[in-house]
Amino acid sequence: ADEARKLFKHIVPDIPSVLEGRKCAKSYATVADSEDFESTIEEMQKAAGSDWSVRQIKKLLPGGTTNTCEVQSNRVNKADGLKALCDAIQIDVA
Repeated sequence: ADEARKLFKHIVPDIPSVLEGRKCAKSYATVADSEDFESTIEEMQKAAGSDWSVRQIKKLLPGGTTNTCEVQSNRVNKADGLKALCDAIQIDVA
């Protein structure tokens, strides 16, 4: 969790409100105080719905990241998402 805090300095308590009106293919979530992360993932999957996959991530950062998962859209074409990201940060992929 300390490594994640160094890179991701702002805690987002309500992801849907931050993403409202935006397209998103993937996000990461750390639930540091979860004592049963498997149950936490199940709860997150129910909340996210069938258009999203919630998977535990163990090696997002060096040294591992406990109680961290990715929430990924099942509908967004990953190649299109990557191209849009590269376009946004002005990286030529051609």
